[in-house]
This record gives sequence, structure tokens and C-alpha cells, in this order.
Amino acid sequence: GSKLDSKKTIAFHHDYDIACDLSYDASASLPATASMQIASYNITGVADFAKEMAAKGLDKPKVTLTFRLDSSGLISISKAEATVEVAPVATNETNNTNETSAANETAPEEDEATPSNETDVNATDAEAKTDKKGKKSKKEKKEKKKVYRQELVVTKDHGLEVAKPHSPVEIETSLGKLANLQRLDQLRKEKEEAKNSVESYSYAVKNRIYDEEEAVNAVTTEAQREEVLALVSETTEWLDDEGFDCETEKYVEKKKKVEGLAEPIFERMAEAEARPKAIADAEKRLTDIRALMKKWEKSMPQVTEDERADVEALCSAADKWIEEKKEAQAKVEAHEAPAFLAKSVDVQLKSVANLVTKLSRKPKPPPPKKVLNATNSTNATDTNATASVNATDGGEEAADGESSNEKTTPEEGEAGEAAKDEL
Repeated sequence: GSKLDSKKTIAFHHDYDIACDLSYDASASLPATASMQIASYNITGVADFAKEMAAKGLDKPKVTLTFRLDSSGLISISKAEATVEVAPVATNETNNTNETSAANETAPEEDEATPSNETDVNATDAEAKTDKKGKKSKKEKKEKKKVYRQELVVTKDHGLEVAKPHSPVEIETSLGKLANLQRLDQLRKEKEEAKNSVESYSYAVKNRIYDEEEAVNAVTTEAQREEVLALVSETTEWLDDEGFDCETEKYVEKKKKVEGLAEPIFERMAEAEARPKAIADAEKRLTDIRALMKKWEKSMPQVTEDERADVEALCSAADKWIEEKKEAQAKVEAHEAPAFLAKSVDVQLKSVANLVTKLSRKPKPPPPKKVLNATNSTNATDTNATASVNATDGGEEAADGESSNEKTTPEEGEAGEAAKDEL
């Protein structure tokens, strides 16, 4: 249970290069075909460093390895080094001892020549000086240890045994686990979406009732508004208590209850504005269609009188339906369900609109064909006959060996031009 993105260090004395293997614990729950080995490292440079230190008369190196477990759960050797510590050389304390003895020997001689008070003072000063010298000598004795360091070379061995392929049973089991995780994840998403939906919708209903107070009051009674607001408050409190974590179906059910009271109110608000506009637009369209049929009497003669009568019949039926619905709506209170919806008006005009579109694409009759008169027919016949005679004479002349470049007579030229004009 090591924490991710952490380090661990081990140290030991060694004088040869090292091979380090990282593997799973025997109790790790791995597939039967998986290898227990994680990685293998070769750490070199220890033997050379140990020989160098031995030549100096020093001990075996201390090898320190630092292992790192990164945030992705991968383990590796991040640092490797070898060290040898050299103990400091002790200082010669003979001088300090001699000086102390000399001071002690001099003190009795001075005691004989001075009064007792002076002797005490001198003895105290001598002791103080001796203490200072002792402390100074201790400070001089503290010397830093000398440490030899050597960075070691860490090489990862990529020749590990390749994992064996999973058996069909293991693959099927793994796919089943994956499918189950996906199913649970989908259920969690649906649950969160359902909860967020009922919560956001409840607050939206409450805000709209207060923000559009005038429009809401026009299509509701006070009892209706109080009922919706009470249900919204009950739902939001339930979400903070029992509904904090429950089944998806429960959230859907709660939202449907709020919609059952709120949506009819919002529908009446929308219809109060859309319905009169739809009626006015429909009546204008019917007027325009009747005017178009009147115009088609001259501009589109291909549209027969019966077809225009069919259009008029559909317009009359639409007029009748509109008048009936207007009368029915007038009998309904504003806070009650409307007698009809604005979208139903367009449905009534669909049939007449389709018929008018069909008739507008009706092609015009083709114009009458022109007939040639008798005189033109006679002239054309004579011209053709003359052309035939000329062609025959030309053939005979060519057969007799006459020149092919002989000029045409004026009479023959005039006949040819007349034939071209007729054609």
C-alpha cells in the first residue's frame, strides 16, 4: 500500500556490481499467465570504486539506491551512488596537558609571595583561563568527515519474459468485467442527469412564475399558483434530504409531477399570444387565395372554373372551422385548457394551400399550328420541278464529256433563289 509519487531509499555495504530485480509480492492477485517480475536493473561502477578505495586503505563502499513510485504507479530506480566516509584524524592533546600542568605548578609558588585574598583571585583567573583554553581546544578537535562519492550507472534490462497470451476464458471474463463497468458508469450518468434535470427544472419553474408574474396571473388562479409553488418547494427539499441519493426512476417521477402542474400554465401563456396571431394570419391567407382565384380567371385560363370552385369550397370550410373555434374559445376561461391550439390552424389551411400550389403548376395549352396557303404550295411545287430538270440536264452534259465548269444560265439562278426563300 505505498502512496503514489513517493520515494524509498535502501543502503548497504558492497564491493561488486549489482543486479536488482523488482517483482510483485507473492500475495499479489495477478492473472495466472502474468509474470511476477516488474523490472530488472544492472548497477555498475561499484567494483571499480571499491578497488580505488581499497588502494587508499579504506573500507567497502556504502551503496545507496533510491526507488521512486510515480503518479502512474510505475516503479523505477531514480538514483544510485556509492560513498566512503573517512574518519577525521584526532589532534595531539599533549601540549594542552603540559600547559595545564605548568599552570598548576606555578600557582603554589605565587601563593607563598602574596596575601590570601590575592591568592584566591589569581587562582580563579587561572581556572577561567584554563576553561577557555579547554573549550577552544574542543572546537579545534571538531573536523568535518571526508566523504568519497561515486555516481553509479543504472541500466534497465529489457530482456524480460514476454507475458503469455490470455486464455479464451480469461478474455471472456475480462470483457464481462469491462461491460459491467461500462453499464454501471452509464447508470451513474443517467442517475446524475435525472437528478440535475429535476433540480434545474424545479428552480426554473419557480423563477419563471415570479419573473413573468403578469403573464402567469393572466392565465392562472391564485390556487393554481400556490399549488405549483408548494410542489416545487417540496421537491427541492426532498432533493436535499431523501432524494440526495436514490434510484433514477424516482427522480424521473418527481419531475413528471412538477411538469404536470407547470406545463399547462406555460402552454396557456404561450397560446394567449400565439393563438390570436395564428387566426389573423389564416384569415389573411384565405383572403389572398380568393383574390388570386379571381385573377386567374384571365391570367391562367388553363385553370378551369370547376377547379377554382374547389379552391373556394376549401376556403369556406376553413372559414367555418375558424369561426367555430373562436366561439368555443370565447366560452373558455383564461385559466382553463384552451379550446384549440395555434398549430391546429395551419393544419386546416394545408389542404387548400396544396391545391393552389398544384394548380399554379398547371401548364398553359400549346399555341395553334400555322397552315401554309394554296399559292405558296403551288410555287413550291413548280420550283422543285424546275430544280429536278436542271439536275437532269447537268448530268447529261457531264456524260457527253462537256466541261464541268460551264456557267449557269440567268434563268436557272433565279429558280434556285426562289427555292431557298420558300424553304
